[in-house]
Amino acid sequence: MAEKVLIIDDQEEVGETLKEWLSKFGYESTYCADGKEGLAAMAKDDYSVILLDIKMPGDDGITVLKKIKIADPAAAVILMTAYPSDDTITTALSSGAYDYLLKPFNIEKIQFLVDRASSYRKLLKVSKKNPKKA
Repeated sequence: MAEKVLIIDDQEEVGETLKEWLSKFGYESTYCADGKEGLAAMAKDDYSVILLDIKMPGDDGITVLKKIKIADPAAAVILMTAYPSDDTITTALSSGAYDYLLKPFNIEKIQFLVDRASSYRKLLKVSKKNPKKA
């Protein structure tokens, strides 16, 4: 069974392009146009990785990230932005983001980060099932 990636971005063309690329990498993906839709999708399914745009109408990506981390503290969320700033990146990482991607995307970088985040998520799941005994 293919691992699942959730894409949350207000630009449909970005979401569809990412879905196409992720399919080539062996992932099954779901596209949502905003944070509310993305959180609803999370409630219905388990995603290995979440790709989340920072600048969106309504709740921005940082707000959605915080809600995701409440719903699933182990979520591997990669934030995406075309407008990076030190403050935004620092806030994202301190709010629990796994990493961030700069737009426009580099296909190899996306594959690398999604693969790495997926492996991280698997490791977290295994370590929760098999905690070390003191």
